[in-house]
Amino acid sequence: MFYECVCNVFLCLQDSLLCDTLHGSMHDRDNSPMMRAGPPPDNHSLTYRDESSPVCKVYRFQTESSRWMLVREQMSDSPLTSSLPKQLLSCYIQEDRRRIQELRDLGDLSPHWEVLRSDVIAHYSHLISTYKETLTELNKLTGSSASFKSSCNKTDRHLEFIPVNLHTQRMQVTSWYDVVTVGAPSDHYQGFKHGGLQRLLNKPDSDKKRCVYPSPWHEHLLPLVITLRECVCEAVDRARSAMTFVLLQGAATQASQGLAVTHRRDAVFSQALCAVVCGFALRIYAGVEDKPFLLQLCEVGLVAQFEGLLSTYGDEIGMLEDMEVGVSDLKRISFRITEAKSEQPADLLPTVSGQRGGFCVEVPLPSETYLLLPGELRDGRGLRVHPLLFNIGINQQQSLAERFGDSSLQERINQRSCEMLKSYYSTLREKLPNLTLPSSLSQSTVDDLLTSLDQSLEMKKRKNVEVLWLAASICRRLNGIRLTSCKSAKDRTSMSVTLEQCTLLREEHTLNAELFNKALDCMRREGCRLENVEKNIGSRKYAFNSIQLKTFPKPYRPPEGTYGKVDT
Repeated sequence: MFYECVCNVFLCLQDSLLCDTLHGSMHDRDNSPMMRAGPPPDNHSLTYRDESSPVCKVYRFQTESSRWMLVREQMSDSPLTSSLPKQLLSCYIQEDRRRIQELRDLGDLSPHWEVLRSDVIAHYSHLISTYKETLTELNKLTGSSASFKSSCNKTDRHLEFIPVNLHTQRMQVTSWYDVVTVGAPSDHYQGFKHGGLQRLLNKPDSDKKRCVYPSPWHEHLLPLVITLRECVCEAVDRARSAMTFVLLQGAATQASQGLAVTHRRDAVFSQALCAVVCGFALRIYAGVEDKPFLLQLCEVGLVAQFEGLLSTYGDEIGMLEDMEVGVSDLKRISFRITEAKSEQPADLLPTVSGQRGGFCVEVPLPSETYLLLPGELRDGRGLRVHPLLFNIGINQQQSLAERFGDSSLQERINQRSCEMLKSYYSTLREKLPNLTLPSSLSQSTVDDLLTSLDQSLEMKKRKNVEVLWLAASICRRLNGIRLTSCKSAKDRTSMSVTLEQCTLLREEHTLNAELFNKALDCMRREGCRLENVEKNIGSRKYAFNSIQLKTFPKPYRPPEGTYGKVDT
């Protein structure tokens, strides 16, 4: 079985042929199950394409040595778009039911504690009711709607948990280069009038502080819970009081944040989880026979580097505040690789289990692939990702923020992620000093790139996109997972991924430097990302205007004729 690719790219520029018309097919074996959304072709046609099927473009570019280089670009949505949120909602419902039962099992309480218990139970009951309603609606999704949420639907209440415009963006030359593109994990339904999660979770609140920062006598009560196992008689009453306090305090901490904040955090985490699982699965399939990579995966885990293009002005501040928390919460997940029961699509999809304190994602592999893994991975060893976020606003709103507003949120996020990246690399070198990392035609080492990143962050330069370029380069050199986001992963994201692809062609495959800009325009005019725009809004126009683009860094400006005013 195969899906016929859409490979109709050609462009003649002056006297130099830049892209040739080429045709080819994309076989299932080239891709993981994450790429195989949508029904199979019917018996009457070899050519099949709907909104769920992969889009493929093939280019032919000249190298510095005047040879021709064949490049395949491919974009696919993913069934994980809805399958993981549905599982996650079920986990939340089960967890909150357990908490209600635990609170009821405490028996008779003093009037003060009884009031608190009633409030907390009401909080959980409301969440359960809301999540059951959302789950019912998600179960109704079928076909392409189950694997794709368009930018036009980002405020839909029943789709809060589903990531916006999630796709894998892949480029193949002699090897694959992958980026997961997704709308910034954020809650568009609730909106950003009061900010995003980072602000809401740190909002001064006396009741919240009493829960989050307990008074010193709490330290003396906690050991009583442990002594319950050892003591009889006189310790029982005190231990019971301690257990009551611990259970209620944990529940009240969440309740004090408010239903809206708990709901928001759950939804944002769901969106971020879908994206990182998609990237993790792609990375596993690509590296299943790469022993150094698998050793690195076992010993220190993988970097998951999110690239944000959000401004620090208006609603996008709230989106960035949501995204920061959502990405950070990915530290709570671990991965396990398992052997699939069969090679049916449903048996090859990742599953999630656990509760808010920690989730486990199981990634099933076909038996033939699974048996290639080392024993540690086959034994179910838990694997970690190290989520990082680097953000640089590039649009006209960022110009306003830099002149009249505040970019401290972006600076703090980038500086913290840089420190975490350096810490990860230090641990990697300490545990695996002889590990061979991916080679590059560039003479720069990872140490050099980290130094340059540090220096670039210190410059405080406006729209310093070099930060993003360096972070992406380091991530690839560390076998990491690359993810790129803007508000809806449609316009700014398209500019970023096409720029990254052409940069890789130039730096790793000697694309003729004189043809760089022409190749970039070709990908933006004829490539997969314009298909993504049409898929979202029904128009083959990036949502920019000429005045806006004057504020964009030059490498992020699309070619004439590819942009205009459209509804997004």
